[in-house]
Amino acid sequence: MSGSAAGFREGVRFVRDAGFVYLDDGRASFRIGEAAFDALLLACRTEAREEVVARYPTLFRLYDAASDAEESIAKARFV
Repeated sequence: MSGSAAGFREGVRFVRDAGFVYLDDGRASFRIGEAAFDALLLACRTEAREEVVARYPTLFRLYDAASDAEESIAKARFV
């Protein structure tokens, strides 16, 4: 695997509510605490990005450009 950052796959959506983050990949929904979610997003920008993708392959993928990964995260936010 290679890539400069990890971001969400196409179609993934998330929303923050009452201390939790709800994620949906189109097939399943997930709920995690906000602190855990923030740590996961931080890991997407570090050397741990490949571990994030390996652990959550339906939610994340690697991007060649960090700006593309950031854009995927911004697009995934359900407002």
